[in-house]
Amino acid sequence: MKRKKITFIQGFKRFLKPVFDEKIISLKWLLPTIWWSVVGIILVFLLKEITNSISNWNIENISFLLTIFVWFLILFYIILIFTRQWTHSVMWPRYRGVVYKKFINKYIHLDNNEIEKVWTWKLIAMLDKWLFSWVEILVVWFVSILPNIVFILFSFVFIAFINIYYFLVVITIFILILFLTYVTQAKAKPYRDIRRDLNIWITKKFVTILMSKFEILQNKKVDQEVDYIKTELGKNIKMNFHINNMNIITDMSVRFLIDWSKVAIILLFAFWYWKDVINIWEFVSLMSIIYILDQMLTSLTDNYKTYTKTFVNVDKVWEFFDTTKSIKWYEKWKKFEYKKWNIEIKDLSYWYTKKTLVFDKLNLKIKWWNVTALVWNSWSGKSTLVKLIAWYIHTNKWSLLVDKQEINKIALK
Repeated sequence: MKRKKITFIQGFKRFLKPVFDEKIISLKWLLPTIWWSVVGIILVFLLKEITNSISNWNIENISFLLTIFVWFLILFYIILIFTRQWTHSVMWPRYRGVVYKKFINKYIHLDNNEIEKVWTWKLIAMLDKWLFSWVEILVVWFVSILPNIVFILFSFVFIAFINIYYFLVVITIFILILFLTYVTQAKAKPYRDIRRDLNIWITKKFVTILMSKFEILQNKKVDQEVDYIKTELGKNIKMNFHINNMNIITDMSVRFLIDWSKVAIILLFAFWYWKDVINIWEFVSLMSIIYILDQMLTSLTDNYKTYTKTFVNVDKVWEFFDTTKSIKWYEKWKKFEYKKWNIEIKDLSYWYTKKTLVFDKLNLKIKWWNVTALVWNSWSGKSTLVKLIAWYIHTNKWSLLVDKQEINKIALK
């Protein structure tokens, strides 16, 4: 089934669904996050005013500002202690619970034929990893990215308050950094997608080896199987090379813009100080904010790289559930009537893919109260046949009767 395209807004709402479902814990973390960012700016502002008052030797003003400064510090620590339990240690399991509740229910109702194509054990492992990635990004968003964004926004207001021209320089640099980071990471995304799929195939081959060790030993295929994994790991290295190139370009671009913006601001200060537009204390506080912004922007770009690296897993889980069919016969059709359990299979054909035909017009009768043994080689379809009879999976062409009742007309429930 082809995946429907969703808009950015739809995708963003889908991504934040656990946040909206757990409003209380999300709000509890949001409030101290905003408070910490505001306090950071206020403390820089107070330091600017204190140093300015010291230079003018305004004792009364110094005493007043120091009192406010101390009270803000005390209030900061009180709120820090009060909100110590409103952290990612609580958010993580709560968000994970929302995600698991939603997708476990979806998984239970999926068409098992689709699940069997990728093997149940493999799919469960992948889904767990993908859903874990989703929760991880959400927590990182709240714990690291959101506080940085809030602080950056308040910093812009503070800088604009000091000097509008400085603000224009800083906001221009900020937009350029965001644009370059987005472009370089967008170019890395196709390589991340390929690497993700390679890792899936490597895991599949590794588990196949563990499950089929006797067959591999019989046929002396150990070296052949290991060589396959080495080949896939070689492809993985190539993808890492391309991704690392994009990451280096991102880091160097951000570093270049930040460093030269500092130079530009210092030159502007020299000019405006000469023109008596700005004083030394405003410049000191401005540079303090710039250096904090430097750390915030670097952290923000690092987090964005992590986000693009991990989001390929989130997008994959969405794609899987958007394109996989659900069971149609759970509630529909009639109930099964228990009798003697005579089973008759007529012209059964089944394939996982059209290239891997498991059964071709198989005919078989299994009588009630008789022992019937299914004896074939490994991977020849014994388990598949039992799954078909149990209606765990449904076949492409068949007539399967249990007590003269067609299974494909019986409600799974």
